[in-house]
Amino acid sequence: MKLDTMALSVIVLGAAAWALLMLVGMLALFPVGLIGLAIYGVAGFFLYRVMRERLANREDDYYDRNVDR
Repeated sequence: MKLDTMALSVIVLGAAAWALLMLVGMLALFPVGLIGLAIYGVAGFFLYRVMRERLANREDDYYDRNVDR
């Protein structure tokens, strides 16, 4: 595995652990934590939409494979 792939994996795992701890903290502060949960929900929805659109876009895939940089 290349060094940049390993570094990115560590960063993504760290971010996922941080997000999980934030979620647990928001659940612990239930009435006030609903605001944070709503923000997490909106951000998650946008992330889902962007990832779904990118994975389904054939034009971007074509340019990634065939256009020289």
